[in-house]
Amino acid sequence: MNKIWTKDVFLYFWKQLLTSKVYFTILIISVVSVGIISLSYPIFYKEIIDIATNSSMPRELIIWKLTNIFLCIVWVWFTNWLLRRVLEYVIVKLEIWLMWKIYLESFNYVHRHSYRFFTNNFSGSLVKRIWRLVGSIESFIDLFVFEIIRLSVGLTFISWYLLYQNIYLGFMFIGWIVVFSIVSYVLNKKRLPVWEAAVKEETKLSWFLADTITNNYNILVFWALGKEFTNFVETTLAWQTITRKSWFFNNVAYAILWWLSMSIEFAMIYLAIYLWYTGYITIGTFVLLVSYQLTISSQLGSIWHIFRKLNTIVWNSIESLEMLNAKHEIVDRPDAKNLIVDKWAIEFSNISFSYTQWVNIFDNLNIKVWAWEKVALVWHSWSWKSTIIKLLFRFFELNWWEILIDWQDISKVKQDSLRKSIAMVPQDSILFHRSLSENIAYAKPNATMEEIINASKLAHCDDFISKFPKWYDTLVWERWIKLSGWERQRVAIARALLSDAKILVLDEATSSLDSESESLIQDAIENMLWNKTTIVIAHRLSTIMKMDRIIVLDQWKIVEEWTHDDLIKIEWWMYRNLWEIQSGGFISE
Repeated sequence: MNKIWTKDVFLYFWKQLLTSKVYFTILIISVVSVGIISLSYPIFYKEIIDIATNSSMPRELIIWKLTNIFLCIVWVWFTNWLLRRVLEYVIVKLEIWLMWKIYLESFNYVHRHSYRFFTNNFSGSLVKRIWRLVGSIESFIDLFVFEIIRLSVGLTFISWYLLYQNIYLGFMFIGWIVVFSIVSYVLNKKRLPVWEAAVKEETKLSWFLADTITNNYNILVFWALGKEFTNFVETTLAWQTITRKSWFFNNVAYAILWWLSMSIEFAMIYLAIYLWYTGYITIGTFVLLVSYQLTISSQLGSIWHIFRKLNTIVWNSIESLEMLNAKHEIVDRPDAKNLIVDKWAIEFSNISFSYTQWVNIFDNLNIKVWAWEKVALVWHSWSWKSTIIKLLFRFFELNWWEILIDWQDISKVKQDSLRKSIAMVPQDSILFHRSLSENIAYAKPNATMEEIINASKLAHCDDFISKFPKWYDTLVWERWIKLSGWERQRVAIARALLSDAKILVLDEATSSLDSESESLIQDAIENMLWNKTTIVIAHRLSTIMKMDRIIVLDQWKIVEEWTHDDLIKIEWWMYRNLWEIQSGGFISE
């Protein structure tokens, strides 16, 4: 994973802004115009005061000039109001569009990551990273428009105008800005390590809290609330200590900056009084300076705020961009074509695979499954049963050789077309927090209600769904707490039945069920096997008695292969030994 730096974050934001050049250009013109117009009011007031205090000017001329100035103020006020409405409209359009765009890009890119990526990352953390990135682009635009550009325009305009009025006032004002900015930067740099430590402790606190809430069932079962509360207290104490230090540092920094700002303000007012007294500036210019000082004092205070906000934006964006910059482990080749399933045959040809470089999972494994054949895979003494299914779905790349479907290497076809061709019923049925009809029709979104109900009846789940008040519109709640294990399993079977996939995979689909539930689900499974090529990963041998072929593997080698009736005939075979243990009331891994 490539390391993301601060400059990479700003470059990402800049590229996003340039995807809407028209709105971005209008936005910049609007905010600069609003800034300049807002700073022109003190100039009009200066002119009013200078005219009103000019005793040598005829009264009629004074009234005429003041009237013109008043009309100019009205015109400027209306223009300013109009430009602000344009600014508000454009910034809403730009921010919402960019946030929507980042949502889509993040969704598409993250879901293209490999199975390994999601097993190595906490799902809540991934969601939070996307939320933070979307929020950061909004915060960055607001900060850039309303603080950075506004401050830059203000400081530039006021510096230029004060230099025009009096060179001493101008240079003192510019010096004030430079000194204040340098001190703010130094204080922020010293604050940064403390702030980062506080953010890390806050993240730990958040993760600890999420972990305990997710595992509330375990806390209740083992009555570990006291222990977890003690750990939580320790976590919060660490957060409290470093956060207090960070906040105190902010208070000290604000005190230093306030003292510095007031000192320079007093020096400039003293200089202005001296220049007025000696006749170098008018009373209007003096009032103008005081007005600008009040304006700039509040804006200079935002320099410290800008540094703090930029730190937060960068911190929130770095992890998100690392996730979006991480290369996809499993990618389609440039010349990849759609998988064409015609004969429905599957072949694992001399495959070798390992999760790490140190331990081989498979080494020269060969398995052939013919069209419409129902094959069960049984492991004698090894736990990597589901790995072969993950390889069939191409969740991982092989170390050596190939997996073929209808003599097409699956590494050379598009992943989407491969996975659309395979229906799966996993051991732990995963359902979305959506309606039952949406879950059943997930593999076939255009399915009619009649098709959904027919599939449910074949899977023996229509009987319990029809008892719910909302029938198929019933929501499956978070973590499926409204459905039992066997109910979820039947819904998963109905989903596979409704799929148009030519290949069916059952990954220990009945291993966690009681005998009565297993009998119903076994019947449902038989309803969907008749027209598909099927691979069954078996734990309970009772579920595979009717398979066309049973393959017994010891590690990656095929040691026995035949039908159930034939395999149990030979006394010293592994399969018969497993069968005797299970049929005798014991289940062995």
